[in-house]
This record gives sequence, structure tokens and C-alpha cells, in this order.
Amino acid sequence: MDIELSLNVNEWIHDFERIGAGTKKLAQTIFKKTVEDTYESVVYLTPVGNPALWKYPRLDPWYEPGTLKAAWRLEFNSATEATLSNYTPYAQRVEDGWSNQRPQGMLKVSLAKIPRFIEQAANAYFGNTELFNSGLYDRF
Repeated sequence: MDIELSLNVNEWIHDFERIGAGTKKLAQTIFKKTVEDTYESVVYLTPVGNPALWKYPRLDPWYEPGTLKAAWRLEFNSATEATLSNYTPYAQRVEDGWSNQRPQGMLKVSLAKIPRFIEQAANAYFGNTELFNSGLYDRF
């Protein structure tokens, strides 16, 4: 009795393309949720000005409390790229420690939380997998 096995690489290519498309979609889903969580963190951490707490209390006539917090914008440029911006004239000063309310900044603190945001997004997708605590990714 002869045994014959016929394999077609095109079938494998099709399967790999489907897996790849699913992986790409998963990465985009986790990316989007991570960016949204980062944005929410930045907005939440942005102080509402209280001149009594300022290092250099000088009230400009154009200043209105809450302007910095309200000025954050999140734009998804594509499925793989997003921009978080704030064009108030003093945003960088506050990020650099100008505010006693948030001397460590808003962006720096939020960026440090990104690994946790990624894990939360992955857990929401897969259930609680504890991927990052398992040691699976220690080599990366």
C-alpha cells in the first residue's frame, strides 16, 4: 500500500494571510484602546489653573481656568498612527514642571502607564491573560 500526501503551498499562504490579517486587526484594536487610555490619562492629569498655587503668579488677561485641560486633542491619522496635541501657549511649561499641581507633568506620567494600558487592552480582548507578568515577553 502506497501513501501519498499532496501539499499545496498556496493553501498555507492563504492561511497565513488570514492569520496575519487577524493579527494586524488585533494590534490595531489594542493600539487604538491604548492611545485612547493614554489620552484620557493626560486629560485627567492636566491641572486646572489655580493662580494661588502657581510658582510665578501672574494672571494674564486672556487666561481662563480649564483652558489647558479642554485644549487636548486626539487625532487618529490612520489605523497605526495617532497624534495627541495641545497648542495652548503654556502647555509645555506645565509639562516641564511649571505647575505645583502637576510638577511631574501630564505626558511623562501618562507615557509611563502605556505598558499597563496595553495589558488592560489585551486583557479586555482575550480575558485576563497576564501576558506581561508571565515572563513571556522578558526577552524583548
